[in-house]
This record gives sequence, structure tokens and C-alpha cells, in this order.
Amino acid sequence: MFLSNMFSFLKVAPDVPRIADDSEMRKQYKYWRFRVVYAMLFGDIGFYFVRKSLAVAMPVIEQEFNIPKAHLGLILTAFGITYGISVRN
Repeated sequence: MFLSNMFSFLKVAPDVPRIADDSEMRKQYKYWRFRVVYAMLFGDIGFYFVRKSLAVAMPVIEQEFNIPKAHLGLILTAFGITYGISVRN
């Protein structure tokens, strides 16, 4: 019961009626096209800054929080895999 409520946001969304009006469809397409481009742009910029600043901050994080190098390596690996998956060709 708890898990089904926890993952309810993953359920398939109900069908949306088709847009019959051509001008409305063009308006929606233009709106979403720019929105998606801006989201990808800011996402890539965010990944770039995190990737660059994380490598510089690792020695300080290691000393400040007393985290072993193996755990820091796992953190960097997770960031690297996430960044690699997000890169588009």
C-alpha cells in the first residue's frame, strides 16, 4: 500500500485531447520548443559548473567531513555517469 502510493506519480497520465486548430497547435509547439531548449541549456550549464567545481572542492570536502577517498570516488563516479547519460550527440 505504501509503495503504491509512493510511486503513484509514475502512473501513465490520462490521454489529452488532440488539438484540432492548426494555429493553436503551432502556438503550443513554439511555446514548448523554446521551453525545452532553455531547460536543456540550463541543465547543461549546471552540469558543467558542478563537474568543474566538484573536482576542486573534493580535497576540502574530504578534510571537512572526514570522508574517505573511496567514497569520494563513488560520488565522482555517480556525477560522471549522470553527466555522461545527459550528454546528447
